[in-house]
Amino acid sequence: MSITIQLTPELEERLRESAAEAGMNVDQYVMEILKGSVKPGPSSERSPEEKERRLLQKINLGIPVASWKRYNYLKSLRDNEQLDPEEHVELIRISDQIEEANAERMKYLIELSKLKQVPLKELMNSLGIKAGSNA
Repeated sequence: MSITIQLTPELEERLRESAAEAGMNVDQYVMEILKGSVKPGPSSERSPEEKERRLLQKINLGIPVASWKRYNYLKSLRDNEQLDPEEHVELIRISDQIEEANAERMKYLIELSKLKQVPLKELMNSLGIKAGSNA
């Protein structure tokens, strides 16, 4: 089955960057996102291994490299008190994206720790994920 959708140039760029970071072509990447987002039918019970694989994929999704670069650049402007009002709004928008991505990541980490029946901190350590300073 084939579906055609219209994407904004920004979203298309973000998808291409994220796919490249994940080592996939865009078609594969979008397919994985959709597989993880669409609820399985009643007859498609997933094995624990399949659930773990999908959770790890979701945990590894993040914001595009270009957004991180822009975020760090804007932070340096802010730290040097050179940030103009438009850039300040952009910095807040990217910060919100990062917070949202981190919240989603934590949701999937918690789900994976329950699936594997290991404490969250232990799971995060095994994946090389450092807890924030408020943890």
